[in-house]
Amino acid sequence: MPTAEYAVDAEIRVIGENLEVSGESYYSFGRLDPGHIVFPRYSLGVNDDIPSLLASFEYDFFSTFGLDVSDAQENLEIEFN
Repeated sequence: MPTAEYAVDAEIRVIGENLEVSGESYYSFGRLDPGHIVFPRYSLGVNDDIPSLLASFEYDFFSTFGLDVSDAQENLEIEFN
């Protein structure tokens, strides 16, 4: 059975002041200046691709701060207030 392939576009927009990005233990990953960060387009074909897609996004996100994801002290967690 053929499956559909989807594309996921991710972008972070910072409006106003700098945004401090930190983890639960308040370890600071860095700051995002006002503006936006556009991540590469991620391909999503089947449900099995979701962990791979999230791992790719996490790698790209930490690279924004010049960090290697393997050096990160915490997992990436996105919370909206």
